[in-house]
Amino acid sequence: MILALYNRQLVEKRSDEAIFNELKERSNYIENDIQSKLLEKNKISLTNIFELTGKDLGISFTIYDNTLQIFNSMDQYYKAGIFAERINPQVYYNLNYLSFREYTIKENIEEYVFNSFYKKISVDNKNYILAVNDAFNKVRLTFSTSDLDVLLFGIYLLAALIIILISTFLADKISSPIRRLTKATMSVAQGDLNVSLDNQEKGELKDLLDGFNLMTNELKRNQSELAELEREAAWKEMAKQVAHEIKNPLTPMKLSIQQLIAAFRDKNKRFDEIFEKVSPTILNQIESLNSIASEFSRFAKMPSYKIEEVDLANVATDVINLFTDEAVDIQLEINDQLPKISADNSQVRRLLINLIRNSIQAGASKIKLLINHENNFCNLVIEDNGKGIAPEITDKIFEQNFTTKTSGMGLGLKLAKRFLDGIGGDIQLIESSKPGATFKVTFPISQKNSFI
Repeated sequence: MILALYNRQLVEKRSDEAIFNELKERSNYIENDIQSKLLEKNKISLTNIFELTGKDLGISFTIYDNTLQIFNSMDQYYKAGIFAERINPQVYYNLNYLSFREYTIKENIEEYVFNSFYKKISVDNKNYILAVNDAFNKVRLTFSTSDLDVLLFGIYLLAALIIILISTFLADKISSPIRRLTKATMSVAQGDLNVSLDNQEKGELKDLLDGFNLMTNELKRNQSELAELEREAAWKEMAKQVAHEIKNPLTPMKLSIQQLIAAFRDKNKRFDEIFEKVSPTILNQIESLNSIASEFSRFAKMPSYKIEEVDLANVATDVINLFTDEAVDIQLEINDQLPKISADNSQVRRLLINLIRNSIQAGASKIKLLINHENNFCNLVIEDNGKGIAPEITDKIFEQNFTTKTSGMGLGLKLAKRFLDGIGGDIQLIESSKPGATFKVTFPISQKNSFI
């Protein structure tokens, strides 16, 4: 803004100088032409000479004798009272009392401002004052203040647009990694610890993203160690419980067998009676052991899930939003107005995150999720264009600890299968080609909320 004001003042000053120089030059033409006509036409009055000069040169001017106007090319304007018939007092003071040879000034009629040039001339041995202004003599400038205003407006508008574009680019460059970090943080909060951010930033942003990737790797390692410790602690506790439960039936079994051995060695005549008496006891304790084994087997296989009504479409939409900054196109297609499913919300989210993450890690650039309703089940079909699954390993993908990745525990699909079996659903590999793989996940329709 300051630069614009400075440039405008500079151009205005140069424009005024150019105007006054042009008016001065025109006044010289008028003076020379008057002198020339005086020599040629001695018998013509001064007024006629002034009129001829104005017509020949096409220049409007005014002649003052002392302070009074004696000639004006545009006399009608002065007679109408638009212009004063006496000279400007400031001009008269500078020319006569300060003895200036010529004088320039800005004059005005109400709000209209014009430039005037006054000059002393000698005509027929008498001094007069010649006045020329740009109110009646338009001066064409090569570069006016109006042209400057247009040019400056264009320049500063272009500069503003460039600044806005650069600011937008820089803001997006700064905010883009922050957005990616926010999405990745949300993914981690949903249980996706396989997320990793590509880091090509510099400075503090690079340190921040490196710290996030280090954090997720540490979380995965800690999760693995914690899961191992929890499993070890659980099995130790289970072993204690099993040992305690087994001891209860073993004691009467031991006593019964010892009684049979003693009766056999003593050739006790009541051996048959004793045998008939202790045999049911031993069989009952064996049955108790069998029940204990079955109960612990079911305990080991059946995890506890919070079964509730889950809107599968909303969950799928939320999970897809976690991958908006990934280099993959994820499409969601819902064929029917879906009923709610009966499942554990957090487990469903983890399952979808795991399936989408598997597709991305398999090199997929397009993933399609199709959800429909069939009988008492909702089906989720997920297709991708990744590298697919080799035929020789398709039967192993749901096995525990099986993985084709260089890192991870190989529990993703196994846990998904285990969860779906636990709620009455299913997961199947429908098709695997090169490229692409298609999984079908089945969820039971919800009847009510409960815990199992």
